[in-house]
Amino acid sequence: MHLLVVLTVIFSFHTPLFAYSDSTAHPPEFEIARSVRAVVQNAGADLLNSTVLGAWRDHLMVAAANLSPEVQPLLLIKFDQDVVFRGQFKELIAWESTLEKQENAHFIYYYKLEQPVPRLLISTLDTHFRSVTKLFGVAPDEKIPYRFVPGVEQTRFYPFDDLRGGIVSGQPVDFHGCAQAIFSAINPNIVFMTQPLARMYGTFFQNETARRAFYEKCLHDLSVAGYTSALQLYTLHGDGLDAAARFSAYAFVYRLHEQYGVGKVGKFLSAVNDKMSQNEFLAAFKRIFEIGLAEFEGSAEVMQRATKL
Repeated sequence: MHLLVVLTVIFSFHTPLFAYSDSTAHPPEFEIARSVRAVVQNAGADLLNSTVLGAWRDHLMVAAANLSPEVQPLLLIKFDQDVVFRGQFKELIAWESTLEKQENAHFIYYYKLEQPVPRLLISTLDTHFRSVTKLFGVAPDEKIPYRFVPGVEQTRFYPFDDLRGGIVSGQPVDFHGCAQAIFSAINPNIVFMTQPLARMYGTFFQNETARRAFYEKCLHDLSVAGYTSALQLYTLHGDGLDAAARFSAYAFVYRLHEQYGVGKVGKFLSAVNDKMSQNEFLAAFKRIFEIGLAEFEGSAEVMQRATKL
């Protein structure tokens, strides 16, 4: 027992990546993934280069000591029985053992030794991060892993309930991936809002002309495909958003952002979660924006123009 207490102190882990409301409390998967990432990041070279995955089991017991009591047994159960978990764990170890890394205020930046990235360029990630998080009033704590791997064709963002949580990109700097990380940290499950916000504050960051142009494109395409209400979008998850749904989501979030401002959008994003009933979701919308969802969509340009078939 005394050894466990000592290890708990030595390997104490960060609190959640961002300040969450009670409605978006972390699920066990997030808590486990955050602790495992910390263990791997702090592992010694001998362990990282071990070819025996079982050598990690004792170290994961250390991570379990820092989890809430009801979650502690799940970590070793996952390690022993969950094939997906072990696959993610192997990838995480591979990145940590084969890539160099630099740390700045908000990122752990990974790269290959033969392809170093100027520190000044990496610092632009911090600048972007501070700008966006200040606007949305979030409080960073855990650093975001950014893995620069040349040859990767499309930036991949892994949500933070995945052991690999963070960014893998073939580009030395990818603001869209960083924005995805920021908004997923605020709320990992409301993708119909986080995906448009990532585009607005990543690809189109500080470029209102491009934001507006993409909004106009969405309205044009939706005039053919038809608009999907935010209440319907709320029930969709992950990559399940088809093209029409993504256009509807962007148009909805853009209009909401323009009419009510970043503060209220951020407050709403922090207040809702995918476990809410539709009535609870609608009530949260009305409480924060002081208008019913149907009334907002019915009076907004997005609805009026997108429904002209």
